[in-house]
Amino acid sequence: MRESVVSADFSTEAVVEDVRRTVETILERPIDEDRALGIEFYWWAKELNGNHSTQPERVHPSITSNKLRGPCWFYSTHLGRELEKEGVMVSTAHSSEGRKETGRPFHHYLVVVKNGIEVTVDPTIGQFVLGHNHVFVGTTDQLWDMIEDIPSSGSPYVLLPPSTSDSPRDAFTQIWGYDPVTSPIGE
Repeated sequence: MRESVVSADFSTEAVVEDVRRTVETILERPIDEDRALGIEFYWWAKELNGNHSTQPERVHPSITSNKLRGPCWFYSTHLGRELEKEGVMVSTAHSSEGRKETGRPFHHYLVVVKNGIEVTVDPTIGQFVLGHNHVFVGTTDQLWDMIEDIPSSGSPYVLLPPSTSDSPRDAFTQIWGYDPVTSPIGE
């Protein structure tokens, strides 16, 4: 007799939730010293041990926008390496707009591709979105919807514009972009 085949749920919501659970599992592990990332990252990251989460209610009050400001490449690289250990296909990403005057990216985050669905993982989103001190895990559309809704009176977040523009669209383009540039983890 042939066994029945149970089809997996490949919906966008299911893929995002699967990635979120994997990220959450990684965040529950202690961050050990990563010599490749340097001692500065380790000392910064020690405070995150057990205090950062994909779920807002699980984030320790010490994890603030100021705490998340600056180490996006290091934190994304660390998290990306851990995701790779879990067998997840992941890349470092940055906006193609970035900082054109310096030639360096403005912000680094991760893009996971699973079942043909791209999922954005931004562990330091709080440096740009005041009040969003948890790790963002969702699609680009979900990220844009959240950013677009910030100016409305019902949003719990405040957009901290990285440029002279107060436009959510301009901020989104500069920080995340609609067509991000991806590269292998650590590059």
